[in-house]
Formats: sequence, structure tokens, C-alpha cells
Amino acid sequence: MPDNPDENQIKQAIGSAAAHYLQTSLRPNDLVGVSAWSGTITAMVDNMHPLNVKARGVIQLLGGVGPNGNVQATLLTHSLANMLNCSPSLLPSQSIERSIDDKKRLMATQEVSGVVDQFKEVDLAIVGIGMLEPSELLRSSGNYYHGEMLGTLAQRGAVGDICLHYYNENGEPVLTEEEDPVIGMPLELVKKCPRVVALAGSLEKSVAIKGALIGGYVDVLITDRFTAEALLR
Repeated sequence: MPDNPDENQIKQAIGSAAAHYLQTSLRPNDLVGVSAWSGTITAMVDNMHPLNVKARGVIQLLGGVGPNGNVQATLLTHSLANMLNCSPSLLPSQSIERSIDDKKRLMATQEVSGVVDQFKEVDLAIVGIGMLEPSELLRSSGNYYHGEMLGTLAQRGAVGDICLHYYNENGEPVLTEEEDPVIGMPLELVKKCPRVVALAGSLEKSVAIKGALIGGYVDVLITDRFTAEALLR
């Protein structure tokens, strides 16, 4: 990696390293969860080749329906499942529902609950780490907070997110379950998952990454050396 890498170079380098990690650490019959809204995870899948190991399945950890979301989330989940010689389980919902009532209604459907119920069975979760301001990928999907809710998150000290569940600098969730309209793997299950691999880099994300580490959500962090050095300071 060059001394002054741009955002795309960082994503590609982390994606390549993550592809190697997954290809060498996947165990037969692992149930793999993936947060489909990460350009770095997309880079990981792009750097992979089909494995000899067969996973139990690949499950989508965050809803992907939206203006462009369905295509992006579906393609990434299908591509990873193809590499791991297994079937995908897609989450047919938006990442952020319009209201808590809409979330509850969808969570009660068999199509959504059948996937959500598998979250607790995930052996290996592959996630990105986001900041308070949504990435371009999330903005293009329509699956992001804005306006009043974004202000609320800021007031409560949100510094980052995993699966669009936001936490503060100490890794503590900033929304209660009754306030959170996201359909995705909750932070409490992320923490309980046997292996969570986070793909995230760039100095501007260092506070978000540190919060995730302090919160105990991450077992393996794949990042760039500049971010790693900042985290160690």
C-alpha cells in the first residue's frame, strides 16, 4: 500500500487481506453471516475464488431492500455463497424501516423471521464498521438515517455502527430496542457470535473502530497499518 493511500486503495487492500483470511480460516459447515452494506466487504468478495470447503450457508445480516439495495445486497450475498459452495439466505426487508410498527409487522412475517431467527446460529460474522455520517454506498441505497434521527444519534454520542446499530465511544448502544427501526443482527448477538471479523480502515474511522473494540463486538479486525498505528497510540 502507498504511503498516502486513497479510500479505494484502502478498501482494496483490506478486501484482499480479508479474502485470504476467510479462505484460510473457514471451517466446514460454518454458517457465515454477512453485512451486505460495505464497500470493503464487496472488495473482499471480488478478491475471492471458489473454495474447496463447503459452508453451511451464507445469511444476510442486514436488510437490503431499497431503491438500489435489493440488487447490491442480493448480488453480494449470492456471490459469497457461490464462493463458499452453499445456499444464501436473503433478508427481505429494508435496513431501516419507516417506523417501529412497520418493523414489528415485518418481523412477524415468516419470510423475515425465518432469517432473523438464524442470527443466533451464525458461526462467523463478517461486518463493516460505519461512522455516524452514512457512506456513499448507503446513501445510494436509501438505507440510512438523516434529519431528526441523525441529530438524535449525534446528541447521544454515536460514533459508529455495526449492521446500522449505533454505539458510543465506549461501545454502548445509543438507541433502545423500542427506538431502533433497523432489521439486522443486533449488537447483543454480534457480541455473542463466536467469531466476528470486522473489515474497516482509514484514519477517519479510528474512533468508530475503537468503540467497536471497546464494546467487545470484534474478534478479528482487518484494517490498514495507518489506522492500526492510530488505534495503538
